[in-house]
Amino acid sequence: MNKQEFVKHIAEQHQCAQVEADKIIDMFTSSVIDAISKGNEISLIGFGSFSVQKVEAREGRNPRTGNALKIA
Repeated sequence: MNKQEFVKHIAEQHQCAQVEADKIIDMFTSSVIDAISKGNEISLIGFGSFSVQKVEAREGRNPRTGNALKIA
């Protein structure tokens, strides 16, 4: 399900306008991004957890050319 399908689903399920449902999704995602960028962890019981984790640099491959490259 993409964002527009999810917006339509929320609008139908909660009898609200799609514009309003889209705004609610945008508020939720921007709030999650803002909170985790400040180092907070968000846990929503029954849904999931959001946090930032540090990942070490590694070597990968360009899928088109097969060339090795360094991933920061």
